[in-house]
Amino acid sequence: MVVSTWAYDFASDRWSRRTPWPRAPRSGAVSFTVSGHSYIGAGNNGNNGTFDDFDEFVPTQAYNSNDY
Repeated sequence: MVVSTWAYDFASDRWSRRTPWPRAPRSGAVSFTVSGHSYIGAGNNGNNGTFDDFDEFVPTQAYNSNDY
């Protein structure tokens, strides 16, 4: 399953669709940005399964299945 992602532009007050998140859907995930690089990870799948992964998320970069 691919998770849709969106970016908000404050100047135009509009949302735009971005590159999908290629990982499993999750709730309770953690995300943060350091020096312009965004990371997302951890969380759970809602069925007592937890995730222990963290990845850099670049919404403007095309998804490449060979990266994982």
